[in-house]
Amino acid sequence: MNEDVTTVEIGRLLLLFTDPDRLRVLTAMLDDALMPAEIAASARLDMAGTMRHLKTLQQARLVEMVPGHETRFRATLENLKQTTIALAAPSRVPQNASVAEVDFDTRQVLSAFFDGGRLKALPMRNRRKKMVVLEELLRRIPWKSEYREAELDQHIKPIYEDYCSIRRAWIDFLYMVRDHGVYTWTRQGMNAIKSASH
Repeated sequence: MNEDVTTVEIGRLLLLFTDPDRLRVLTAMLDDALMPAEIAASARLDMAGTMRHLKTLQQARLVEMVPGHETRFRATLENLKQTTIALAAPSRVPQNASVAEVDFDTRQVLSAFFDGGRLKALPMRNRRKKMVVLEELLRRIPWKSEYREAELDQHIKPIYEDYCSIRRAWIDFLYMVRDHGVYTWTRQGMNAIKSASH
């Protein structure tokens, strides 16, 4: 994605936040997946208005429907996150690639292996550097409790073309486990992404 296109895209996304009703709909789902009626009550809107805003937010990939017996929605903000990463200058992205506050050594590793929103190469010989990169990649994908293999590939491809090696490495380094094509987090993987918020 070139910078001009990204600038237009992020401009469109930011315009979505100028509507106070839509913003209340979005913020209602930041902490948990909710049914439309719960969202409407939280946002103090009627159902028609709530559904209209949900449709707009879904089209912008700021909200997703959660599979299950009841229709629920949750905020993802993934499109805004990825667009912002792509818009940032390459020299700044390694320091701002995730919400994690990183030390100098970690920043040096990220600077060496990331170029803008893309991973240039996966460290092969140094285990510590490889773990730093793998954990950064974990923080760049939208969080879900489980992923289908094809779905995980789609999240990795924009960052690194050899998505298979990333999936294998997440398994090898015990960040995820795979069962019948479904990937789920391990305790170590959860600790890695939670460290971003501390």
